[in-house]
Amino acid sequence: MMSKAAIGASEPLVSVIVPVYNRETVLKTCLDSLATQTLTDIEIIVVNDASTDGSGKIMEGYAATDSRFRVLENSENQNSFETRRRGFAAARGAYIATCDSDDFMPSGALEQLYETAQKTKADIVHGRMDQLIGKRLWRLHWVSPFKVSTGRSFVESLLRFSRAWNVCGKLYHQSVIEKALTELPVNKRLFLADDLLFSFFFGLKAGRYVGSPETVYCYRFNKGNHFSQPEKWPLYIADHFDVLAIMRTRLEKKDLPAEYDPLLKGLIKKTVREVFQNLPAGADFALARSLITERLGKSYLMDIYGQGFSLSPFGDDFEPAGKTVKSSGIFPASICRRILFILIQLWRAGGYEATILFRHMLILIRRNGWKYALEKLWHKSLFS
Repeated sequence: MMSKAAIGASEPLVSVIVPVYNRETVLKTCLDSLATQTLTDIEIIVVNDASTDGSGKIMEGYAATDSRFRVLENSENQNSFETRRRGFAAARGAYIATCDSDDFMPSGALEQLYETAQKTKADIVHGRMDQLIGKRLWRLHWVSPFKVSTGRSFVESLLRFSRAWNVCGKLYHQSVIEKALTELPVNKRLFLADDLLFSFFFGLKAGRYVGSPETVYCYRFNKGNHFSQPEKWPLYIADHFDVLAIMRTRLEKKDLPAEYDPLLKGLIKKTVREVFQNLPAGADFALARSLITERLGKSYLMDIYGQGFSLSPFGDDFEPAGKTVKSSGIFPASICRRILFILIQLWRAGGYEATILFRHMLILIRRNGWKYALEKLWHKSLFS
């Protein structure tokens, strides 16, 4: 078990940021997992985002009995981005991690991440993220970290493949956080997509990036999705394209590799397609179009799509309720591509993971419908 005495440091080796809003039923599991880490020289900054349930008392209880816990209070609800940003800004550790309040970390996670960072001199260390479905944890190879050597490779993978966009399950050198905070927006109310925004700016400021094969994070699978809730899908679109607009503005400073711009445009096209394919029945299609166009601008979208104008948010190839114009023939080309992709995925997964994949598909079908489940698989995000 590692401690400050052994290292001789004056500040915590690692700070862990925990944003909290109304999580009293699962918060103790999260905080217990941090309190019992084998790396003991840590601080745990719990940021209460104006919770209205019993979460506040739970946080206060941990702070009263364990000096490593610090509780910060938001005077009003700020949503996840600003709550996390405030925690990052308050961190004193040489390295910084974050854990969502409904998730948890294995007892040796921080020690594994820290030791890997020390050995490799990495600015970002990424470990495996397992999925908690019901009461069982599933270890899945396709969500294990990929190994890249530089922050540039990290950003390219993020833009090209939407890989490793999650801000949890990683350890960041303090210098990465400090540099990123000078450019990240302040007082930005984002309920969704803040992981993408943080990861993009952290990647820009990172040098060496290393993936660790050990499980360091356990993500709790939650029911439902934002598109299945009529009151939330406009918020999802607004927040997600706000983030993409911020990323676009940063790339326009021209101090980054030129290939980032077309990669971002590719990510935008993919996101637009995903939005329209997932809109619920009865959704205000015109509202979806306007939310996207207002944030990115019609001229920018026209530049992205070029001759494919009809495939843009203001084109005519998309219809309400997640339907797209079908091609002629017995089976539309899009359906054939999906069937082929699913067969390849099952073949590559092998017996064990194919079984897990099939089980997870059944859960998604039961909770959200088969169209949503197939779309998650198609975009390789079944476990996101």
